[in-house]
Formats: sequence, structure tokens, C-alpha cells
Amino acid sequence: MILFTLTLTLYNVYVEFLQVEDMIPSDEGYQLIPGPELRMNETTTAFELNLLETGRQFRLPKYPNFLDSPELICHDQCLYHVSLDPVQNNPTLYVQQSNVEELKLLNLGEELLNYVQVRYDNYLYVVENEKYLE
Repeated sequence: MILFTLTLTLYNVYVEFLQVEDMIPSDEGYQLIPGPELRMNETTTAFELNLLETGRQFRLPKYPNFLDSPELICHDQCLYHVSLDPVQNNPTLYVQQSNVEELKLLNLGEELLNYVQVRYDNYLYVVENEKYLE
């Protein structure tokens, strides 16, 4: 599996290889789960409060908005169920669609590693479709 980024200019396409993993491909395919970039000194609790309010912006630095909006994001070994809208004029900035009364999360701890095939820093997790549905 090859993780890479593309940068387009008027006349060129630049490819930056991020990570290469030697693995057997899944016949079922994969899902991407992005991870947020927290601001300097932002705590997990502050991030979770952002997910409860409409209009609070945060970045998913390795998940550009031309991809489908994610249903799950991963931070600190927790999966969060989200309903996000992309922010115009910034391809990696998102906001929660509406106020949420209760934050839905699943703290997997070290068990997260049993589901993830490939991880790029804490910003992108690749999960087989079968495991994603679990």
C-alpha cells in the first residue's frame, strides 16, 4: 500500500510519497478514518467540546474535502461519530453540521491497533471494510 499526496500546478503534478507498507491487499477494500490536528495547547476535552457545537472549525490535515465527509474520526485511540461539513476555501477545514446533545465515541485503547492496517502519523488510519463495519 502506498500513501501519497498530490500537488497540482498549472503544468505539473507533484507526488510526495508519505509511506509504503508491504501488505497483502484486501479483496473487500478499505476505508479512511482521518485524525484531527489540534491547536497548540488544545486538550482532548476542548476538542470534544468543539464537536458538540455548530460552527467550531478544526483541521483534518490529511483528509481533503474532495473526499466524502467522514462518518468517523480518530483521536487519542477514540473513534468519534461525526456529521461534518467542509469549510469553503480551505480543503482540510471542517465544522460540525449541527449542535449535538451527546458525543458518540468509542474508546478502543490499544485494541485500535487490531483494526488499523496502516497509520500515517495520527492523521490518517486505513481500515479494511470488514473491520470498519465492526
